[in-house]
Amino acid sequence: MILFSHFSLLVLAVAIASFVAFIEVSRSNLIDDRRTWLKHHLGFTLLFNLVLFADHSIYTLDTRYFYILRYPTVLLIAISYVELSYAAAGYGGTRHRKIYRIIVGLASLAWAYGLYKAVSSGASYYSSAYNILLPLPILMFWWPGLLFWFGFKKQGFSITPFSNFKVLWASFSYGQKAAFAFWGVALLRILSTTTPVLERTTNLPQEATWTLFYVNNLLTLSAMTIIFHAFIEKRANLASRIANVLTVAILSAFMVVVLLSYTDKTPLPSDDIAVISQHSLEFSPSMNGYSAVVVDPEWEDIAVTRHAAELNKPINVALPFKFPFYGKHYGRLTIYPDGQVVPSNDTAVKDRPLAEVKLACIYDQPVIAPFCLPNSHYEIFTSVADDTDTVVLMWAYNVQKVSQKQDFVVQLVLSTTGKITVNFSNVPTAAAIARHNAIGIHSGNGIGAGPETLAGLPIQSAEKALWFDFTYGRRAAAHELLKPLVMFLAFVIALVLLVIRPYIITLIVAPLEHIRRGVKAVDEGQFDSELKVRRGDEFGDVAAGFNTMLSSLNEARQRYDEQTDLLESELTFRTIEAAKKIDPDILSKDQVFEQNLRSTIEDNMGNPGFQVAELADAMATSTRQLHRRVVNLTAQTPAALIKNLRLEQGHMLLSAKAVTVSEAAYKVGFRDVSYFTRLFQKKYDITPSDLLKA
Repeated sequence: MILFSHFSLLVLAVAIASFVAFIEVSRSNLIDDRRTWLKHHLGFTLLFNLVLFADHSIYTLDTRYFYILRYPTVLLIAISYVELSYAAAGYGGTRHRKIYRIIVGLASLAWAYGLYKAVSSGASYYSSAYNILLPLPILMFWWPGLLFWFGFKKQGFSITPFSNFKVLWASFSYGQKAAFAFWGVALLRILSTTTPVLERTTNLPQEATWTLFYVNNLLTLSAMTIIFHAFIEKRANLASRIANVLTVAILSAFMVVVLLSYTDKTPLPSDDIAVISQHSLEFSPSMNGYSAVVVDPEWEDIAVTRHAAELNKPINVALPFKFPFYGKHYGRLTIYPDGQVVPSNDTAVKDRPLAEVKLACIYDQPVIAPFCLPNSHYEIFTSVADDTDTVVLMWAYNVQKVSQKQDFVVQLVLSTTGKITVNFSNVPTAAAIARHNAIGIHSGNGIGAGPETLAGLPIQSAEKALWFDFTYGRRAAAHELLKPLVMFLAFVIALVLLVIRPYIITLIVAPLEHIRRGVKAVDEGQFDSELKVRRGDEFGDVAAGFNTMLSSLNEARQRYDEQTDLLESELTFRTIEAAKKIDPDILSKDQVFEQNLRSTIEDNMGNPGFQVAELADAMATSTRQLHRRVVNLTAQTPAALIKNLRLEQGHMLLSAKAVTVSEAAYKVGFRDVSYFTRLFQKKYDITPSDLLKA
């Protein structure tokens, strides 16, 4: 079952940001190593956040698979980011990069072996065995910073805290700006990777460290997408940019709302509170396990000895009898300040790692827990007498006055028969849902907590555990509280990606692209490319103005063509007259050339790709010589001659009523029927369709 806490909601927001960033980068047309490795990095980041979300939200105490999977995904994120950094720094397939890959490959094999040993040894959820896996990803995120730094130094840039960054930034190329920005992101990634280490090794609150982690990751993803579009792709789709801005704004607002309005210190369910305040809990050996029942309060009013235990340090006491517990007999007890008791036969006190003390109940050793509040430390009191058949243990939360029953948190009574009685007084009824708050016993083979509540007793178990984890109830309450918020987040993001983005494309991007194609066509000399005016808005006005401009250009071109034709005709006439005076036989030579010329054009009439260059090749002459001879013979340019012969052939086909207008256009080598129609009407003062009707 998925149960939300504010941690899981924050990581969900980062996962959505990872997904959106991955989609937007994938939409890019850029084919580049930087795009490829950025996609890998964003994909691994999404995978990591999904694993993290599952680890925080899928409620199982004895399943650690998602926690373990977090480590390989972090390593993949680090590897992909370094590869992205190499591409951004412009190193390519250098020898330096190959050596790096060999070193990282060997280090990753050793790292994988360390992970295998930690898992196979049965190391607990918060065991220090997993800490040895953290340095490699952290070091790998440090490497891009050094990589970019040396790259800048190699290019002659001297960057110091006193540098004029505005001047320096202006001097950078796009590639250098991208490298510098990715260098800054590497610093954010270092912060993200070291945040869990701070949480494990210091007394900083878990809420503070992980909130910093999630917010930092959201900033990192946003920065990486901006860098890609601004400095690498250099041209981002407008809809993508708007969708990115909206998504980041929505997720940021979502995270602020969660952080400001939500507290995870929710109370126990009311039924469980009633059991704790009005009854005692009794565990009795039964078959291969234990049974749990609710009994009337049986508080033992006896003298106890106070133990001044150090912070986080347990005490070890000897029992006057061999205490039976899950088929074994124990002579000593290790008593922890957070309310847990571990039966043992070892005189040495086993310290638990700080992270485990702060975050989790013991689950890999036999445990008796009248309560388990990690990171909470109470004074321990015991009554162990050789002439009794019971042992009494008590914890007090107010060490200044321990004289009455109310001053104690809970009392634990162990008997020679194996019966365990828990008497409650002032057990805290609220705690952070990120930590366990539990009552119960287990044999060390897993806790196996379920949705049972204390109000559901009696319960009998032969599964080596009777464990009532109040965290489940708190998460269930938080789930009900936050479910509408999650549904709203999913709805809004879906609205942005599936509705708003396509609407922006239809409303803004598509008209702009339509106008851009028209401008490009005009720039290439295609003055027959009018824009269809589809709407009566600003874009429609731009398209109408563009068409007006195009019409003016067409008229100017027509006037230019007319003047050019007159000049060419006059030049041709004068040239031919002069040639007759010099060589009367020149016309016979030209007549042969002209016949070959027209025959060649007619043979290739149906080929729209047959233009002046192809005609020159067919006539075994240069385009310059062809132009000179054709103008001399026909008073037309070669292009005009090809066009007029095609129109004449089209006129002949249409006059014979043998083809349709479009068939005639295609047969004489026109790709565009409307263009053929305009030229035909200009030449013959009649449209092709009217000629067919005549």
